[in-house]
Amino acid sequence: MGALESLLPHEQELNLDSLRDGLATLCAKVEHDASLEGTQFLVEPGRFLAGEAGVYVARINDIKVSRGKKFLIVDGGMNHHLAASGNLGQTIKRNYPIALVNKLSAKAEETVDIVGPCVLP
Repeated sequence: MGALESLLPHEQELNLDSLRDGLATLCAKVEHDASLEGTQFLVEPGRFLAGEAGVYVARINDIKVSRGKKFLIVDGGMNHHLAASGNLGQTIKRNYPIALVNKLSAKAEETVDIVGPCVLP
């Protein structure tokens, strides 16, 4: 994968061979089921096929400490992560992997909250 891991600790890379084999097995089981005649099956494997397609970079503009918590204020907003922003009424709480571009190989030193503006284009 590289320095910026896109998987969270509880996730693993999608095994496309296993997906293909599993789908072939399922299709073979229902191939002659009269109730499914003419049915077309589609598979949407989610972010696993496109998740490593890019990196979102934002600049830290300020650091604020409030009530014992440290906040890094960046020039990007949650609106740039539609799945996390409540797009179309769906809110998915995600702790995206984050790294400092100038310290990719360094170990994490502390836990902070990343916040930013809602920037309109």
